[in-house]
Amino acid sequence: MSRGLVVALWIAAAGCLSAPGGSAVDGGLPGGGDGGNGDGRCLLFAAAPPLGEVAGTFVDLVEVLAADLDGDGDRDLVLGGVTPLGARVVAARMPQTGGLQFHWSYNTNGPVALAAADLVGGDGCAELVLAETGGSPTRITILGQEVSGDELFRKLSNRDLGIDSTGGLWLAADALLGDGEPAVALATPSALYALPPDGLLEGDAIRTTTIPAFEDIHGIALLPRAERSELLVAEASGQVRWMEPVLPGGQLQFSPLRVLALGIEPWRSAAGADLDRDDERDDALCAGDSAVGLVLDDSGDSPEVTPAPAGLAASCPPFAAAAIGRLAPGADADLVVVDACPGQTIVSALVDARVAAGPSITGTVQPQASIADFDAVALALVDGDGDGSDEIWLFDETGASECRELADTFLMHCD
Repeated sequence: MSRGLVVALWIAAAGCLSAPGGSAVDGGLPGGGDGGNGDGRCLLFAAAPPLGEVAGTFVDLVEVLAADLDGDGDRDLVLGGVTPLGARVVAARMPQTGGLQFHWSYNTNGPVALAAADLVGGDGCAELVLAETGGSPTRITILGQEVSGDELFRKLSNRDLGIDSTGGLWLAADALLGDGEPAVALATPSALYALPPDGLLEGDAIRTTTIPAFEDIHGIALLPRAERSELLVAEASGQVRWMEPVLPGGQLQFSPLRVLALGIEPWRSAAGADLDRDDERDDALCAGDSAVGLVLDDSGDSPEVTPAPAGLAASCPPFAAAAIGRLAPGADADLVVVDACPGQTIVSALVDARVAAGPSITGTVQPQASIADFDAVALALVDGDGDGSDEIWLFDETGASECRELADTFLMHCD
């Protein structure tokens, strides 16, 4: 298994920039994210009863997605990886109490990258995108809402793309990518592809960029703006390309706006968030092997790069995972990073992250929490108990989870 980072962030749900393995693709902040309208009328696995515990389901957990799939306003969890019986994706409806249960399962031909966004119908309900990684050709599946309620989902598309993903695959989806039209972006280490609005459900992926070559892509992120989303492409060299989607002749392409230098170490993951409180999730957390930096689009035109405050450096590099969420109701965005050290997992958090003059990031670095005898490979920040704030959900390679929540000035075990 690759020990990269995942953005639940934003996972890409919707849009997280992430490396394969350990990813948390985030569907948006706050509340339900990109997948739900908040009134509970979305039907993707909404009526499914619990099928079993997530713990022990996998032998190699590859990715975790946080996105609202049932339309109740809370982000749900989707986990993908290899089980004793083959590759599989399971979904857990949140919030829930007791041991984490999954409510829906889907078999795949191999490990998958995950994303979710309202791609079909414009109804505010998410479609789930699965792109198989590590092979050629690459199979992509889009699962949609079952309008009758008789089934858990509709298979809207299931086809092979002319993409070689043996070196890794990154995935992002958004309803505002192509001048307000939905689209899916995919990346391999050396190329960028897209499924344009008129090719979401059929046809091949289009290799799309004005850049002749990339320097070992480590992830992609979609950052929503008022009129469209822009694409962040992270490379192992430490630079990030900020790119604008355009639709010449109806064909989706990406044009570079700016190249951002983030330092000499390889940057492996990023997640979108509204750090400057302008009601747009157009800022980004970038996590590398051993440090965290932030890209702030505070000017609207020229994003700035600033290091995160001291205290978020890795104790046992590289990081196992990184994510953005809200650990207290009404708080600013909180940044969480996770180290998998020998015999323990260490959790670090920057609470109430805010943009200050410079620009720079301020906030309160919490005392680190140590979890003995637990090897975390993935992280997601979701509201598991329905109290309006996120908890820190950590997963090992079997799908077993540990939960931590913010209590005053420290992280404690979830109730």
